[in-house]
Amino acid sequence: MSPPTFDADDPMFKPLTLAQVVEITERSRRTVERWVKDHRLTAYEETHRRTVVFNEDEVLEVEQKMAAAARANRDRIRARAGQPKPCHGNDGSAT
Repeated sequence: MSPPTFDADDPMFKPLTLAQVVEITERSRRTVERWVKDHRLTAYEETHRRTVVFNEDEVLEVEQKMAAAARANRDRIRARAGQPKPCHGNDGSAT
């Protein structure tokens, strides 16, 4: 099954290449490909160039969800180990 296409005239769609997604998210190419495989992120076909692109808004949303899940998982692991939960600032960093 081929990837869905997108409307190039849609001003809300900001296409990113796989390389750009990897750079923005600071995740590996394999991780981004797994997000697509797991239906967390949609890969769109850019028909005139026969490449796959991603919507910037969707990429940022998935990255935020994955970062929040990772923080929650770290907090659960710390709680099981009896370590105190760190205080997080607005940017998600420990304060």
